[in-house]
Amino acid sequence: GYTDVVFSGNIDLKQGNVLRFPDATNVVVRGELAIPGGIVLMPSVRDLTVGAGVSVSNGSGLAVNSPTETSCDGREGPAWTATTNLVVFGGDPAFASSGIVALCQTHVYLAGPKTTTYAIQQVTSGGTCSPTRPCPKTVSNPTDGARFFVGGGTVRWSAPNQYAGSVPEGTPQGLEDLALWSEGSGTSEIKSGGTLLATGVFFAPSATYEIRSPATGQPRDAQFVARKAFLFQGTLRVQPQKSNSVTIPVPGSYILIR
Repeated sequence: GYTDVVFSGNIDLKQGNVLRFPDATNVVVRGELAIPGGIVLMPSVRDLTVGAGVSVSNGSGLAVNSPTETSCDGREGPAWTATTNLVVFGGDPAFASSGIVALCQTHVYLAGPKTTTYAIQQVTSGGTCSPTRPCPKTVSNPTDGARFFVGGGTVRWSAPNQYAGSVPEGTPQGLEDLALWSEGSGTSEIKSGGTLLATGVFFAPSATYEIRSPATGQPRDAQFVARKAFLFQGTLRVQPQKSNSVTIPVPGSYILIR
């Protein structure tokens, strides 16, 4: 099979259909990855890039680094060396699910919407921009979609974990233990009976996490870094292990270097 697969538009999988990527390691969807009724299986994918958001509807499933749409069993620890990097550029929210999702040993970067509108900007030294001297200025960034939404169904989300304990000093660790990175300021929600089974560090320092009506957050070994967190209804259990979490200094004594 093909190891690199690129879709120039959307993926829209209807009820009862199954889309399998048994050998692909790099999948790019330039549009939206929409799963309103079927199942998408990506057991071997290493890099998945989506340009216009991911949506998984009730009764459908998405499995990344998993052989089935429901389970990460046997693939969440160091014994399983495969990890996945998922980057989502668009959508508001960027990742939304009311179905069944398994993100096994998967790091997710919610990059927010791509900006496609530009205007010519006056250059400070005089003159204007031209095709041979471009200086585009971004003039539209309409939404802050760098957030996730679990509105029913179950999302099982585990970060890359290639070391049973702390990473040995001097060892490159890549995205070890990092489940989510988002610099958006929106609100990620778990609501309407949704369940998030989380493992790893969910890093969104400008964002808000919200659980309501009733929903369940059952992080087995997770840490949430956010500006705010609200538990209106439902259940939240957090028990991070030291080897799989990060130490947060006293506020004001550190800065974020990107």
